[in-house]
Amino acid sequence: MSCRPGSCRRSIFSSDKIQDHWRLRQPPPGLASRSDVGVTSVTNRLRVVATISLALDHFVLQDNTNLSAFVGEELVYAVRVALENEILNGDGTGEHFTGVLSTSGILSQSFSTNALTSMRKAITSLDGQGYTPSVIVLHGNDWEAIECLPLTATAGATDTRGVPVDPVSRRLWGYPVVINNALGAKTGLVIGDGSVVVDSSGQFETKWTDAVDDDILRNQVRCRVETRAGVSVVQPSAVVKVATQA
Repeated sequence: MSCRPGSCRRSIFSSDKIQDHWRLRQPPPGLASRSDVGVTSVTNRLRVVATISLALDHFVLQDNTNLSAFVGEELVYAVRVALENEILNGDGTGEHFTGVLSTSGILSQSFSTNALTSMRKAITSLDGQGYTPSVIVLHGNDWEAIECLPLTATAGATDTRGVPVDPVSRRLWGYPVVINNALGAKTGLVIGDGSVVVDSSGQFETKWTDAVDDDILRNQVRCRVETRAGVSVVQPSAVVKVATQA
């Protein structure tokens, strides 16, 4: 997964036919062979992700010099959480993103034995198509379950210590693991290199205003934090949704 700052308005999605490019059509002598490779142009504009605080007394903020910064930082965190949820779970309706899990064409790996085995099979799916896995995304509960598997379940691993789980550097089968509880339990993701791109305006904007309801009459203000972003799954067949529990 990569991040692309700036006001990108259009993304190019590779069609699924690209996976057949090695099946070259044999041309007549002297002509180049032809691969079934195509692209589809898809417009994907940046969308606003924002939140606003409750009304705060002007003099309370004035008398507590660090309070404004604290409120702003809390709202930035809230926007980041909402943004992560949209990237993963947005359903594409209204101003919601079309998140990774809602994207047509991503692959699915059913549960097999345990989460560890299921993830390995998902990695094999990407390897078999010529994609390079980049990152694994898991809910915190699923990562805990993997770390707590009995030693017999981790037999036959390939890393230098003989186990597929590295809790210190947080890696699984050699690939980095990102914990994100917006993903939901029982679901994991294996994301291929360069398959998911997050476009953003590159900044979080903080505004204070008294122009809400009767705030100005009450000498109250509110804080609004916003950013603009979008997500593009440019290669859906390089993303695997994994069932981590039965």
